Amino acid sequence: MIPCDDDQPDGTALADWTSETASRNVRWYHCARCDTPVTPEDAAINVAGSHEHTFTNPNAHTFHVGCFTVAPGTSPVSADTLEHTWFPGYAWAIVVCRSCSTHLGWRFRGDAGTFHGLILDRIRLFGPTGV
Repeated sequence: MIPCDDDQPDGTALADWTSETASRNVRWYHCARCDTPVTPEDAAINVAGSHEHTFTNPNAHTFHVGCFTVAPGTSPVSADTLEHTWFPGYAWAIVVCRSCSTHLGWRFRGDAGTFHGLILDRIRLFGPTGV
């Protein structure tokens, strides 16, 4: 398991997130590979006018991503970079599942804040509380 870090905006651990959202009956997206909770359903946001985006990277790999304010079930495994960013003004870092290290998407950081772009076919919605 990848150790938790202070990647989340308020440093909240995954266990704290799942407990807090369970009390509100919030569903969670889980890693499709290992079933670890990744992000609460209510963390979904619109970025650049939409929640979902489809992008192709310079290596011709196409990804369909959803944007989320937090993803406490992920951990960054690369340095932030602005190279080939899909969201102008936002540096990105690769994020993986904290439990199985599957590549789940990217964390984007910019002057306007931080969000996660998660690969939608690598997460699945689990409920009613997701935990």
